[in-house]
Amino acid sequence: MNFFGCIFEVLCNTFFSVAMLEQLLTSMKVMSQQMMVHLLLRCCRVIGLYVSLVLVIGRFVRMWLQGLSFRIMFVELPMPDFLLKLCLDIYLVRECGELKVEEDLFAQLLFLYRSPETLIKVTKQKVD
Repeated sequence: MNFFGCIFEVLCNTFFSVAMLEQLLTSMKVMSQQMMVHLLLRCCRVIGLYVSLVLVIGRFVRMWLQGLSFRIMFVELPMPDFLLKLCLDIYLVRECGELKVEEDLFAQLLFLYRSPETLIKVTKQKVD
């Protein structure tokens, strides 16, 4: 015998009318269904929160890694000392007001960054 059947027998023995008992059982079934729906929605909220959290973290990781294959050539240079010296020279020449020399140094820097072969030759480690 199920839960509702036990309640029905108990209530029959306490002099309730059959119509009142049927109404009570129907309302209890509706209440239990509403409770189940409420629990299901609460569970879906947790699952939804988990899924959205995973998606947000995945998006940040993808944004962080996006374009890395294009940047790695410039980020992972073995010996960027020559490029750093060139940038510092450009800065010093600009401070002195030597605009023609600055333009030449900047053109050299652009040439290096536009030519991967030359960039590798200039920044490779010196073997003793």
